[in-house]
Amino acid sequence: MSEAPDSLDSRVERERDFFNHSPETARHRVSRYYAITGSSTAAYEGLLRELSPGRRVLELGCGEGTAALRLASWGAHVRAVDISPSRVEAAQRAAAAEAVPGSVSFEVMNAEKLVFGDDEFDLVCGQAILHHLDLERTFAEVVRTLKPDGRAVFIEPLGHNPLINLYRSLTPALRTPDERPLVARDLELAGRYFADARFQFFHLTSFAAVPFVRFAWFQTLARRLEALDYRVLRRFPSLGKYAWRVVLDLAAPQQGAQLDPDQASPTSASI
Repeated sequence: MSEAPDSLDSRVERERDFFNHSPETARHRVSRYYAITGSSTAAYEGLLRELSPGRRVLELGCGEGTAALRLASWGAHVRAVDISPSRVEAAQRAAAAEAVPGSVSFEVMNAEKLVFGDDEFDLVCGQAILHHLDLERTFAEVVRTLKPDGRAVFIEPLGHNPLINLYRSLTPALRTPDERPLVARDLELAGRYFADARFQFFHLTSFAAVPFVRFAWFQTLARRLEALDYRVLRRFPSLGKYAWRVVLDLAAPQQGAQLDPDQASPTSASI
């Protein structure tokens, strides 16, 4: 359910303030956890590379880690937005430093209130952005701005694993007070806005490799646990929600689908 206007405005201000004053480098001290995320990142970027050449692409939530630069280098015409002016400035500096060829621009904008026209983009994407947003408002805007044959691709954290949630509760300074990792009902919501909603889950057992990141055999251990994740999730797909990350591949946007809670459900989600 979407928020009342007052609470919405307060949340947006808190999010903007957090990212204006907490640069992405503040998370570098936990970067070891991201050493195991190669497979999920590859899946996300593989979809972007497949879908973006020659297309109009909108990236939600840009910054130092923006994918807009790679999207432009793959031949996309990219518009990238973020609620935080400092993150937009960081993305602009990165683009200037890399002298990215092609068409790319960055703007301060609320993803829940996009100023773009209807049916404007072939692809909308974002990394770790949806869990900061009101999903109903955001999905409605994504559907509105996508062309009828457009796709939306996101990579997000999940919120069902109790061990991961324990770590989150012990490190509140690393995240905003309003962000919330996605849960099963959020994936079900995606299925109401997109008739073809597919989800890939990553990093179930591979978290066990994190304490050994500084050892020479870390990569071998991580690869073996990733292979175990693949086998376990194929055999027991209902465990997917206990993974750390999910890649959302959303097609067939449904205008007005949000008005009918009994409409489409995920077509390839094990939740």
